[in-house]
Amino acid sequence: EYERVSKNLKIAQDKLAVVVREVNELTDNLNRLTSEKKELDDRVEDCKLKLERAEKLISGLGGEKTRWKAAS
Repeated sequence: EYERVSKNLKIAQDKLAVVVREVNELTDNLNRLTSEKKELDDRVEDCKLKLERAEKLISGLGGEKTRWKAAS
């Protein structure tokens, strides 16, 4: 009886070790992807700000073009 229970325990422990390893791998993957997502979100925000500044610059330069034409 003891040997049978010990064998079943060993099987269960082996299965548990596999599941724990898979959970750890998934957790590592989640952390990596979460970090990557944050970096991408930061880059998107940076691009939005640059686009806004570029639009303001282009708009401002458009007025200068008109002024330069009138001055020349």
